[in-house]
Parts: sequence; C-alpha cells; structure tokens
Amino acid sequence: FNPPKHLQGRLGAVRIKAHHIDFLIISAYFPPKARNGEHQTRSATIKDMISWIQARLKAIPVRCTPLIGMDLNDKLGSVDNTHDEIVGPFHPGKQLEAANLVRNLFKINHLSFINTFWSTGDTYYGPSGHKSRIDFIGAPLEFRALVKRCHIWYKAGKKLQLIQDTRIRNHVPVIIDFKMNKTTYQYSKTKNHDK
Repeated sequence: FNPPKHLQGRLGAVRIKAHHIDFLIISAYFPPKARNGEHQTRSATIKDMISWIQARLKAIPVRCTPLIGMDLNDKLGSVDNTHDEIVGPFHPGKQLEAANLVRNLFKINHLSFINTFWSTGDTYYGPSGHKSRIDFIGAPLEFRALVKRCHIWYKAGKKLQLIQDTRIRNHVPVIIDFKMNKTTYQYSKTKNHDK
C-alpha cells in the first residue's frame, strides 16, 4: 500500500497472507520535533499519517492482524502516573503531540505499544551520547498475550548504522518474538467482536 506522495518515505504497508498467517505490517516514520516556524507543517504531516494508518486499519478483515513499527520521534508518558492497556509500565518521558495523537489512534483501534510492556531499554543513540526510547511496535491488545519476548537487537543496530563510530549510533531495531497457530488469534476491530 503506497501513501500519498507527500507522505512517501514516511509510511508504507504490506499485507502478508500465507497458510494461516495474515498480517498487515505498517511502517511509520513520524517527523522530528519542529524547529521555529515548522510546527504547522509537522502537525499537518502527523495528522495525515494517522489518517492514512486509520484507513488501512479500517480496510482489513477481522482475520488480518496489524503490526505497526514506528519511529515516533516522541516519548510516551503515563496518564495520571499509571499505565494502562495501551501504554505499559516501561514508558519514560513526557508525552507530546505525536505521542498524544498516535495513542488516541491506538485507543480507537484497540492497539497497544508492545515494547512498553517490556524493559527493553533505549532505541535511539545520539551523537553526543544522548539516548532515548522513541521507537515502538504496535499490535492489537489481545496480541500481547502471544508475545514471548521483546528486546533490542543491538548487534543488528551496529551493523545497520551508516555512521562510522565504535559505539552504537542512531536507531536500533526493536524485536518481538511471538507464537501463534491457526486458531490462536483474530484481530478484533471492536471490543464486542461485532464485525
């Protein structure tokens, strides 16, 4: 699935169907925090991205499981200092615009940020030693029960980085290991399974 021209390079999706497996895999790269005068453009891009993701989620049948890998370029935070079914206990940071909007998208579609339920560590390493957790994997709430492990793949991150450095720089992949069989799971678009 190709996004509109102005979102190309930021979004993409592929549906994989084989035997008993049916996944919609969405990749999203949200714009970084705005500099002076860029806020309106960034805000419009984020809203357009969310609309495109929502359209993909609405179009899939119940048997298809969506998985969303994203560089949110924002941190997730707790609501009232507690976690919920969307964001788990491992979510450091003050939640800002992109995180607020994506979190609402997840709430509407009964999705959760899987790696916030695991103590995986940071996913981004900056040039001056700064590190943060801004990369996430989204999946249906019920899918969390199938996840056996979630971790950061540091070795691949080191090999994939384009910056020549002895330490990890840029983003490192977040991995989920899960187990499912033919009858284990179907994505519910509503809590009442009425579709």
